[in-house]
Amino acid sequence: MRYDFGTQRVERRVAELRHEFDDAIAANDHSHVADCCLDPFVLETEIDAIPSFVEKIRAIEGVEHVDYSLVPLDGHDRSTDG
Repeated sequence: MRYDFGTQRVERRVAELRHEFDDAIAANDHSHVADCCLDPFVLETEIDAIPSFVEKIRAIEGVEHVDYSLVPLDGHDRSTDG
């Protein structure tokens, strides 16, 4: 997601969503590029929970862009490298 730097209202709402989806969020980062904030999220959850998260992020006034990709992990053994 992308939004203008220094938009505290957006930052507060994103923090609320982090707590709401705490069980689903495997990773999150916050970076500044030019005058924008970029917050990528990695969700590890059932596929039917993802649209709710994306819709809530998109509904935040001030969020300029939301994009997502799905990467299936079925059959991936997380206990081994590679």
